[in-house]
Amino acid sequence: METQRQSLCPVTMLLIIAACAVSMASFLGLDISAFHMHVRFWPFEPWRLATSALPHADALHLMFNLYWLWVFGSVVEGQLGPLKTLGIYLAFGVGSEAAEYALFQGGQGLSGIGYGLFGMLCVLSKHDPRFAGCMRPGTVTLFVIWFFLCIVATLNGYTAVGNVAHATGALMGLLLGYAMAIKDWRPGFSAMLCFPIVLVTLAGPLRPHVNLVGAAAFDFSYKGYEALLQNDNKVAAAFLDRSVAINPRDASTWYNLGVARQRLNQFDGALQAFQRAFDLDRKQPKHREMLAQFKSYKAFQEHTDHHLDEAIDLYIEALDLDDNQPTSWYNLALCYENRGKPEHAMHALEHAIILDNQPLFNAKMAKLKSAMPQEKVSVPRP
Repeated sequence: METQRQSLCPVTMLLIIAACAVSMASFLGLDISAFHMHVRFWPFEPWRLATSALPHADALHLMFNLYWLWVFGSVVEGQLGPLKTLGIYLAFGVGSEAAEYALFQGGQGLSGIGYGLFGMLCVLSKHDPRFAGCMRPGTVTLFVIWFFLCIVATLNGYTAVGNVAHATGALMGLLLGYAMAIKDWRPGFSAMLCFPIVLVTLAGPLRPHVNLVGAAAFDFSYKGYEALLQNDNKVAAAFLDRSVAINPRDASTWYNLGVARQRLNQFDGALQAFQRAFDLDRKQPKHREMLAQFKSYKAFQEHTDHHLDEAIDLYIEALDLDDNQPTSWYNLALCYENRGKPEHAMHALEHAIILDNQPLFNAKMAKLKSAMPQEKVSVPRP
């Protein structure tokens, strides 16, 4: 027999309207980032697990999901009522998105809910008279074929699809359908609502241990950045260290790690981090400037410890990165003077004076000139 539908399905209609509104905002270029999954979902913004079902990639994606949401959802809400339907939507939506985010990058759209309803109705159409006739063989074939086509499209790099969300939604739907088919299905229904809690745990605190694509590196990097903003530098360094251990190719994370180590007075570690940031992204001005500053600082330490050759090499490296450092030119001149190379010292001082014509630099130049034979005062630059 045909399943009765309610003329009004408020939960399903509201979900359709919300998905249309958020998706259209995205299509118009408005910022809807607050709806997407993000590391802040755990534990600060848990609503993202539910709202990530609202945005869609394009109009076709939106129309496909809304059509099947209405076809399946109106049947479910017509028989179970709004409150139970709301619980089912939340369970499927949260569970499928948590699974996708735990293992990969997270997704968007109502597909997880759609596949959850599909799996549930596949069972109930055979075991519950209220839902008899609601699932046609052609629909089952379509969903199965579409499921595998999405996997093929993802593996071939044609488009990224939330295949884990599809599979999780279908599995949850099958389990819930069997639970409801039992005479007293309330304990099974309650247990099904607890199932997403396990998936949320995997997506939250356990994500670094289960994620298959190294996405936890971004999580740690972001948490480290937030800790830096709060001046919690030990926590920041710990998170950033974990991030670069997973993904050592992110220049911004190395740069932030350098900042954290600098604040912790770990200057050798900071220099190493800034060097890695610069090596990975030489076009970023702040990477070059910070590395130049730290090489100058390290050179000054070597200079103070009377390791003049090491200091000279570091000053030259720093000035190759950023030659607009009059103090470094001056200190390089002092190193050359102490190494018995007054001509080199004078050339370094010339740069310092051009950048900052202060009395100290001019006095040192005058002293060097007075100590040299007259015929060597104007030595051409090597």
